[in-house]
Amino acid sequence: MINAQYRITLLAEEIFGSREKATRWLRKPRRTLGGISALEASATPQG
Repeated sequence: MINAQYRITLLAEEIFGSREKATRWLRKPRRTLGGISALEASATPQG
């Protein structure tokens, strides 16, 4: 089974058009997520 973070990464690659852009966006801390990255947020029980 594919884990959630991997699926999120694949979707981000589709949205951003490249793995580099997707990874950059997913790893950058986000103010709207309390200063954590989207990947960190996806690893939480709420994510």
